Amino acid sequence: MNNKLYSLKEKDIKLILIIYSLLFSVGLFLSVLIILHDTTFINSYSITLKALLGSIGFTLLASTLHYTRKIYKILIDENDKISKGDEKNKFLRLGIIIYLISRPLFSIIFSLFIIIVLKLGVRIVTIEINGVKFNHTFIYTAMSLSFVTGFSVGKVIDTLLEIRNDTIKKTFSK
Repeated sequence: MNNKLYSLKEKDIKLILIIYSLLFSVGLFLSVLIILHDTTFINSYSITLKALLGSIGFTLLASTLHYTRKIYKILIDENDKISKGDEKNKFLRLGIIIYLISRPLFSIIFSLFIIIVLKLGVRIVTIEINGVKFNHTFIYTAMSLSFVTGFSVGKVIDTLLEIRNDTIKKTFSK
């Protein structure tokens, strides 16, 4: 994908960086809000909602950080290779823009999955008839795992595709 990033025009890169700046700001706001949850208006919210908001914030921070890093490395290292106006690559450019913008959104989905898995794990190992009581460590565990997921969302997607392809091959090779 790195070589294809050179197909982007300057205006494409500016658009992506503006969107990433907005997503980063939302992520930073949510993360700080949750880290300071005892002193903010969300103190009365449930642990699960706090974990959800914090996880979305942290995964946005990590994902935008990772992909912004990819863009600025190309801008610094290979500025002369960036497209100056080649219109024949419109679909390639559009595909790359969608790829870069969708990665932070994919990381949110994976963070939601992590929260569900954490809650399921807690419910399986906890024997309590009237429901499970989470404490604040659940929030920070979810946020930490979401940060890792957000930073490596590309690897997560590739791994899931490999598992799917292997499963399909095993199913039809019998």
